[in-house]
Amino acid sequence: MPPKQPQRQNSYFTNLLWKKPNDAANGDADTKSLLSKASKADTKQLVSELQAKLDETTAALDAKTRTVDTLEDRVRTLASSLETTQAESRDASAALQTAEDAKAKLQTDLAETLRRSDAGRHEHAEQSAQLEVARRQVDETKSALETERAAHLSVEQRLKSTEEDRDKLTTQHEKNREVISAKDVELQDGIRRLQTLASELSAVRDERNEQSDRAADLQLELSIVTKERAELDQRCEDYLRRMKTLEADLGKKSSVMDEMTETLEAKYADLQAAREELDATRVESARRSMQIEELAAELAQTSDSLDQTRAQARADADTHLRKLDELERRHSQSYAELERQVDRLTVELQAQEESHERELQATHASHRDEIDTLAAERDEVQRRCDVAGRELEGFREEYDRVLIDAEALKAQCDEQESTIQDLQTELSEAEGALASALRALDAAKVQLEEGRQRTAEIERAKGEVIEGLSADLSHAREAHAALRETFLATDRHAKELENTARALQDEIRQLHAAHQDELSDLLVDKADMQRKVDAAYVRASELDQMVQADGAKITQLESECDQAKARITQLNNVLKGTEEAYAECRAALSQSSHRLKALQAESDAIRQKSAASEREKEQAVARLSSELSQASQQNKTLQAELDAARQRLSGIGEKDQEIARLYQEIARLSKELADVREARNALTRKLNSSNEQARRQLQQAEESTRKRTDEVKQLRTTHQAAVDELHGKHRSALQQQVKQSLQEIEKRDAELRAVRSDLAAATAARASAEQEVNTLKTTLENHKHSAGSLERTKDGIAVQIHNDYKAQIAALVAEKEELMHRWNVQVRELKAEQVQLLLAARRHDRVGRGVVGGIAAALGLATGFLL
Repeated sequence: MPPKQPQRQNSYFTNLLWKKPNDAANGDADTKSLLSKASKADTKQLVSELQAKLDETTAALDAKTRTVDTLEDRVRTLASSLETTQAESRDASAALQTAEDAKAKLQTDLAETLRRSDAGRHEHAEQSAQLEVARRQVDETKSALETERAAHLSVEQRLKSTEEDRDKLTTQHEKNREVISAKDVELQDGIRRLQTLASELSAVRDERNEQSDRAADLQLELSIVTKERAELDQRCEDYLRRMKTLEADLGKKSSVMDEMTETLEAKYADLQAAREELDATRVESARRSMQIEELAAELAQTSDSLDQTRAQARADADTHLRKLDELERRHSQSYAELERQVDRLTVELQAQEESHERELQATHASHRDEIDTLAAERDEVQRRCDVAGRELEGFREEYDRVLIDAEALKAQCDEQESTIQDLQTELSEAEGALASALRALDAAKVQLEEGRQRTAEIERAKGEVIEGLSADLSHAREAHAALRETFLATDRHAKELENTARALQDEIRQLHAAHQDELSDLLVDKADMQRKVDAAYVRASELDQMVQADGAKITQLESECDQAKARITQLNNVLKGTEEAYAECRAALSQSSHRLKALQAESDAIRQKSAASEREKEQAVARLSSELSQASQQNKTLQAELDAARQRLSGIGEKDQEIARLYQEIARLSKELADVREARNALTRKLNSSNEQARRQLQQAEESTRKRTDEVKQLRTTHQAAVDELHGKHRSALQQQVKQSLQEIEKRDAELRAVRSDLAAATAARASAEQEVNTLKTTLENHKHSAGSLERTKDGIAVQIHNDYKAQIAALVAEKEELMHRWNVQVRELKAEQVQLLLAARRHDRVGRGVVGGIAAALGLATGFLL
């Protein structure tokens, strides 16, 4: 249904201005009637008046044409502003939904954090119990090690006694070897005695030869000497046979000695040397035999010489007859003496040979007995030495294993003690953080109450603004009917501008979609990295580094928030300029109604969302209060347990140190919670500042509404300049927003690179932790090869230490996840705060533009009626 047309004045010029094309016939009829009524005298005057009226009508048409041009320009600008406002409304809705999702996630994260805190306390209690068990096991292991050390000392003493026995047996063996060498010396003495006897026999033979030479003159003496020689030869042959038997016996004995030397190996080399000397003696005896044979040959030669000298002796017999009796008497005496000496020597030689044979047999028998005894003793000593050596090697290996295991257990105990110290420090920090969290909850309740009051004030101010905007909307509707015809004429230009605005909006949407895609990809990468981090084993030092890095990032985000505030201030200035520019636009009547409708719908949606957010905040506060009460109760319980632990561990220095380490860990956790509380307080202050800024902007809007009568007077002079300035500022604002978006993307990329570097460090830590776990596994496998009760004790301790190590790594990983989650929550809160500030600024911009549009519509209506 077309809007109602405004009433027109009943005048000719008014009809000329407001008439339609089908009213041309009526205008011509009026002119003719006037001409017919006029007199001829007044024709010139009437023509001049008509000419004047025609000039005025032409001037009015020119003014209308200029007004239409300006209205076309304003329609174009307003169409682009409408598209921008619609896009901002959609962005505001999406940002509000994101803020609500972030708020819900923050609440779930807070509940998860409290649950993890409870689980950490429970794990701390379990680790304390496990530490007590591990200490008891370490004490048992120490006692077992002391027992093993005592056993090792006893084994060493046994080994020393065995070595002493071996030394004794060695000395006894050396003594036996000396005895054998002494016996060999005695044997050599016997051989030398035989040699002396042989020399004496040769001496006797020499004497016999001399006597035969002296008795050459006497045949009887010769025959007697021949008989004596024969007897002596027989005796020599007997001696030679006896020597051969002795040599045979010696050969047999030497063969026996060879066998004994073969059994005794290198230790009886001296006996082999004695056997060689005996062989040399045999050779010497053979040589002496050959000498005796040579002497026999010489004796034969001597007999020949005696035959030759016999004739001479016969010749001399007469001369020597007297001497013969004397020589015979002397010879008989000497012969008797020689027989006695020979008999005596023979008896002595036989006695010596018998005694020597008996001594040799006794010596060989004793040697055999001693050799058998020594061989048995050597075998026994060798066996005992082998057994003792094996036992010694086994004891040494066992002692080395025990030392290695003791060092590994000591290292593991030191590592556990350091881990327990860290956990105690974290527990103390967590207790302090819980106390600070209770105080922060009270402050948050007070701030929430103040926020409710400010929200109520804002709602009242919004109601007043909406009432004023409703009045302006009624005026705008009336003015809309008057400007409809003008709007139809400028519709083509508006469509062109709308196409341009749509193209810009599509470009902005593409940029926003690309930004969202990059953010989604980064979030996916972050999720993948987070899953990888969940499986990593992170040490306490790396956690401290990450906490420091997070603190630096929080500082950087705070600086970014300050920069965002500065940019918001600049945007507020720009928005003020745009409000002044839009206040000068009189042709915004057609678009103001749509804006007012959108603003009213947005205000209703904001009211609903604000009510829902208030309800969610109340529920979250109630839930947080209940969880904090539970946490305080748990804190009291932990404090009571710590007091009981102090009383139980008052007399033990190491446990006091562990309690101190626990307090240090609790202090560290309390410091982290205090940092979180400070960040939360900072965010609360920022929200309060944003609410205060929104309230000030509402007051400024009210002041601008009160000043709209003054701004109407400036519309005529600043209209075209304001439109040009509006285009320029809008273009610069879009460029600045695009630049800011690119900067935000670069900052997020830098943050993600930092997170990736942290994750790479966590992966390296995971590799080192896996290497340590493999080392522990190899240690456990080495422990499995221990013997007896020590193996069982060490295996139990190793399994317990392995489980404790796994639990500690899991706790460290959980703490790392909690820190990462806190950092993500803080980043999301800062982003949500920035989005809320931007939405508030845009919302106030739309309110101001709506007010300015209403004022411009009213001014346009007044100007139309004045014209």
